[in-house]
Amino acid sequence: MVGYRNTKFEKYGKFSAKLDDIVNYIPARITALLISILLLSNKALKKFYSYGKNHESLNAGHPISAMALAINIKLGGPTSYFGKIKKKPYFGNGKENIEKEDVLNALKIKTRLDSFLILILIIFILLNTN
Repeated sequence: MVGYRNTKFEKYGKFSAKLDDIVNYIPARITALLISILLLSNKALKKFYSYGKNHESLNAGHPISAMALAINIKLGGPTSYFGKIKKKPYFGNGKENIEKEDVLNALKIKTRLDSFLILILIIFILLNTN
């Protein structure tokens, strides 16, 4: 709830929320690019930014959109907050009814992305060890 936009939490944590936006600006976009590239998804690569920029968060929408586009689902939409429905945009243009197989596909992508990043880090460490 840090920096959450309501009268109770608006001022609490505002600085840390803004700092988080700044620090994660580039990593969020790199993550979206990596999801698109690792899955060889031209659709995700071409459209993640157009969907992602509609998210309230400066950064969260881009990887969410890349994942949704890559596995052909639609995320987001109307969401309940404190008992009230808030109209939110959708991310992706696939099916809305998410099934077990979609979740398993997303987890496979996460594992592939994690493995790729670990491999890159290992290579970087080995190349910089004297």
